[in-house]
Amino acid sequence: MEFTKLAIIGNGFDLSHGYKTTFKDFIESKSEDKSIKSFKEFIDKNYDDDELNWYEFESIADDVTLKWFLDVNFPDIQYDSDNLLEKEDINRFNVLFSKISKNLMMYIEEATTIKREKINSVSSEIENLHTVLVNFNYSDTAELYNSNINYIHGSCQDDFIVLGFPTRRQPEPDFIDMITQYFSKKVLRESLKFKRFLGEIRHINTEQEIKELFREMRYRHIPHLLTGKGGYDFDYSSGINVEWYDYKLTPMQQKEILRIMDSEREKKLGHIINSYYKQYGWDSFSIEKNYNPNQIEELIILGHSLKADMDIINELFKELDNLKQIKIYTYPGEDTAEIETKRRFFLDRGFVGNIELLDY
Repeated sequence: MEFTKLAIIGNGFDLSHGYKTTFKDFIESKSEDKSIKSFKEFIDKNYDDDELNWYEFESIADDVTLKWFLDVNFPDIQYDSDNLLEKEDINRFNVLFSKISKNLMMYIEEATTIKREKINSVSSEIENLHTVLVNFNYSDTAELYNSNINYIHGSCQDDFIVLGFPTRRQPEPDFIDMITQYFSKKVLRESLKFKRFLGEIRHINTEQEIKELFREMRYRHIPHLLTGKGGYDFDYSSGINVEWYDYKLTPMQQKEILRIMDSEREKKLGHIINSYYKQYGWDSFSIEKNYNPNQIEELIILGHSLKADMDIINELFKELDNLKQIKIYTYPGEDTAEIETKRRFFLDRGFVGNIELLDY
């Protein structure tokens, strides 16, 4: 199939279908949950939750984890020494945020159970056979219209969602403690990729084995790979490292060293994680595209703020060399400044085609 339209879907898409999927809806519906209460206490000290959206909610994790890292590693530049965070605080925060993520996934599944009527203006855009969807939502609302969907942040069906902080607003050190990165989106996206990889393997015997493998990658190897340390969390023997960096090796000797490295890596990582490494190497998450970016002529934005996932949106946009038109759909009550920010997002990146603002 030749796709000529690319639709990016965000939470405003679900809101336009009448679903209660805002941060405030979620908090109010789970107001008696202990983890929600604890998290809300933290929010109330720092934010006005009436104005808090999902982007800002995720940024809370950024604020807390980066503050802890700076407190520990750069104590001399702290202005409020009475408000230092200890490592156990970050551990508690990570556990709490994990519970929030699971609660949210269950809430979204419940909140979007009742199927809504299609929106006519949207139908004409994305039911087209030549339209492919990149969906940042966790719900399956988009399947009302189209089955060509990439659930980039996971879904209720995946039983794993990407809820975390985006690319840091502040420059971060080259080497940052892994404990502060468990809920960065780049770590979560890589974890989602590994979880889907596990789902494709047929010879894992038990659910417990799947959980243990996922946990090892999620909390050990992936953060290690993406926090400046490089590679998975293991070391080759010193002899292999010395030989590998000997540039005088013949091609046959290099081949033998690679064989030995693979054998040692499999012993230390296990067969399944080593198989994942051999398939993906050290490459971090990238969008698995089922379309040719050069054939996309129209980009449709349906309820996504853009800023919440700027790294991924940039990756998508910069590849669309033949893009001629952008349509930005706005949901009822959306802030006009937010709408203008979306328009400027593309203008500031050199787009010279037509940008059309449309109502659902």
